[in-house]
Formats: sequence, structure tokens, C-alpha cells
Amino acid sequence: MAVGALPRPDITTEPSIEPDPLPVYLRGPVLVVASVVLAGLSLLLARTPTYDVWAWLVWGREIAHLDLDTTTGPAWKPLPIAVTALLSPAGSATPALWLVIARAGGLLALGGAARLGYRAAGPLAAVGAAGALITVSLWLGYQLPYGMSESLLAALALWSAERHLQDRPTQAWWLLVAAALLRPEVWPFLIAYAGWSAYRRLVSRAALAAGLVLVPLAWFVPQWFGDGNPFRLGQGQVAPNGPLDQSHPGLASLRAIPADLVLWTQVGAVAGVAYAVAARDRLLLGVTAVGVAWAALIAVMAELHLSSGVSRYLVITQAAAAVLAGAGWVALVRFVRARLAGRGLADPVALALPVLACVAVAGGSVPTFLGQLRPLGHDVRHQEDLRVALPRAVSRAGGRSAILACGRPWVDPLQVTFVAWDLHLHISQVRAVPLPGAPLESYRSPMLQTRNRIQDPLSPVPFPFFTWHPTGQATAGGATWTVLSPCPPAGLTGSGPS
Repeated sequence: MAVGALPRPDITTEPSIEPDPLPVYLRGPVLVVASVVLAGLSLLLARTPTYDVWAWLVWGREIAHLDLDTTTGPAWKPLPIAVTALLSPAGSATPALWLVIARAGGLLALGGAARLGYRAAGPLAAVGAAGALITVSLWLGYQLPYGMSESLLAALALWSAERHLQDRPTQAWWLLVAAALLRPEVWPFLIAYAGWSAYRRLVSRAALAAGLVLVPLAWFVPQWFGDGNPFRLGQGQVAPNGPLDQSHPGLASLRAIPADLVLWTQVGAVAGVAYAVAARDRLLLGVTAVGVAWAALIAVMAELHLSSGVSRYLVITQAAAAVLAGAGWVALVRFVRARLAGRGLADPVALALPVLACVAVAGGSVPTFLGQLRPLGHDVRHQEDLRVALPRAVSRAGGRSAILACGRPWVDPLQVTFVAWDLHLHISQVRAVPLPGAPLESYRSPMLQTRNRIQDPLSPVPFPFFTWHPTGQATAGGATWTVLSPCPPAGLTGSGPS
């Protein structure tokens, strides 16, 4: 049966998932080159990471200098930290290089979804699957521009499935191992695939053993050296307004699934599941099973407070829904067309009606998608401006040594990892404002504050009991960094309580 044929369901036969040759535009080398080129060009628009990524960059640099400290910061993720450690000799170019890798991974996830959609239902399903994935909430508005790891996780999972379908189980295995170095929720799938591969003798025992040993070593040993607590990843961090703030975190995680998908994807995914069940399509049934299992695992871990359960962790379920939506709309259009034609409608009319319905639902989803992107431009520009202004403010304040002369700096909580990167400090050496219950003397440290140009003037709140001297200020675009110090600069005397 040719790819994309999607006949009407016949439960007496089991469709084969053996793929026909893919078109040139979906070949692996083409997708890799296109993704890397587009990711490189994206640096012309934005080149500033976010909180977690700055932490990975700091830890990568510390590993390269054999000086790792993970006592504070976000969750440990072995794969991105290993990559940033290898990139650390590039110095100030390291953040941009990571962004190219992470964004290329996100683009390759779109390619992986398109390839699976093509195998299930042909070229229109390929376009639909990629389109459904790119409209997932936070995909273009957060994950891709800031170099987060979830889109890279989706790429590794989708391409692992692709390699398996193409009878390349060893490649599928190592891609799954790489995915397991991004999220611990991958581990049950990794163990299951290892068992299946060993039973069917698909992957060599040496490769299976190496992968199963590498994953726990990479997760636990560096954490042990970094802060003496190898199991910190199992402590879910509460995200503001996240699932852990709810009475039932697991249910809160599950409720985010439809909320993160536009209506077009929701309808298509339901149609895709219905077709998979009716036709016993092994490919789509497998995609459905993985998506459901992943969502259940995220929900259970959130309920047990082993994970924050935020919506971006559901990326595998979101990717599965995208593949199902691409195939589901094709199946739905063909099914309705066949039914209408069977009732005597002319074929052009029978085809036009479901196609118009598909287009109408897609059009209705556009405002939702654009609404997700609307805040992106301002936030990306603000982060770019902050990245440019901080080194200038530090220089005007007398440089790193002058700022640190009075102790560890205080900064906005969301800027802790960026300041640690820029000032070449451990993350634990940068303190987030405020620190409740700290002795007054601990506040006798420099403060690095940020603001938008439209905000009120800066003040050293919540530290009104010291006299603070502005020692450096710089503005880039609409963002300003100000360095305040309780230590008097040259020519000034006294500091103490005001």
C-alpha cells in the first residue's frame, strides 16, 4: 500500500508500517542542513538564552575548569550541560552556539513530525503534523527562541521512532539514550526498548549495556560532585501558578494538554485516534500509546511532587498529538468525501465540503496562535537589551573586582544565572532579592537592578537601612542595568544605616 493511501477502515486487515521512499524534502540530510542554516540565521533576530540555559552554560564552563558547583540553580540536565562544556572554549560565543544547536533541534522536531505524518497519510499529513507542532503553546513563544531543551527532546524522540521504523534500531537506541539525558521520564521507555531489543536481538548487548550505564552515571555522579546531593532531580520545584500550586497537581498537568493545542490540532488528533483504532494502524496506535503514557507519567510525577509538571514537560504528548492531527485530518476528509460521494453528491462537491471545514477550523485557530506569539517580540527584545546593557554597567562600575569588593551581588531572581555567567561566578555566589530572614549585615553587598525605561526610578528596596551609591548604569534599547553598592566609592565616606 502506498504511503498516504488511507483507505476506509477495514478491520480484517492490519496495515503495514513499512515506509515507501521519502521525498527529497523530507530526507534526513536535507532537513539537518536546512535546520542548522535557519538556526544560524535566527541569531540575527535574537541571541539571548533564558534562566535554565544560562545555568547550563555556567555549569558547562565550570566542568571545563574542573570547578563544578550545583548547590543552587535549576534542575540538572546532562545532555545540554555536556554540550556546553564542550563548547566552553569558545568563550563569549558559547551561548550563541548553544542556541544554534537547540533551535536546530527544534526545527528537526518539525521534520520528524512531518516524516511520521507522511508515513501515516502522505504529504498533506506531513504538512499538517509539522504545522500542528509549531502551533503548540510556548513552542515558538518560548522553547525555540530561548534555546530550551524540550523541543530538542521532541526531536530526539521523533527521530528515534523514525530510525526504528527504518530498521535502524541501533541508531534509534542511541537517540533514545540522548533523550534520556534530557528528562528522567524517558527512562521507563528506555528500559522497555532495551528489553525489547535484547529479546529480539535488534541492538548489540554491548550498546544496550553502555547506554543503560551511561544514563544514571550522567545524572547522578556530577550532581554528587557538584553539591553532594545526587538525587536533587527528584525534588519538584514549584513554578508560579504551576501544577504544584494546585490541590491535585496531576490533574492540573493533564488539563494543560488541550489548553496547549489549538482547536485544529485537537479535532485532528481525535480523528487520528479514531482512524488508528478503526484501521488498526500500528504506527498511529503506537504514537497514541506513547502520547498517553507520557502524559500519565508526567501527571503521576507531579502528583508525587517529583516534578513540577509544567506544560512544556508534556512535549512528547504534544508531538504525538501533532502527528495524529496531521494524519487525522487527511483521514477525516477522505472519510467524509467517501460518505458524501456514496450518497450521490458529485465528487468535487463531496471533496470540497470537508476541505472547507478543515480550512475553517484552521482559520479559527489562527487568532489563538497569534495570541501566543504576541508577547514574544517585546520579551525577546527586552532580554536582548538586558544582555547588552549588563557588561556596560559592570564596566562603568569599575569592573567585576570593584563590584565584588563588598561581597556577593544581589539581583532579580530571574537574572541570577545570567549574572553568574557574565561575572564568572558560581550560581551560588549570586543572591536573589530578597532573602527573608537574613541578618542585616548580609545585605552589605552590591545590588544589580534592572528596569524597563517606562518603569519608576530604581530604589534599593527592600534594603532601606543602608545608604546605596550608584556606581554604574547602562541602558540598551528599553532596558537598564544599575549597579548599587553600600560600599562608598572614592570620595564618599560612610555607608551604614540611613
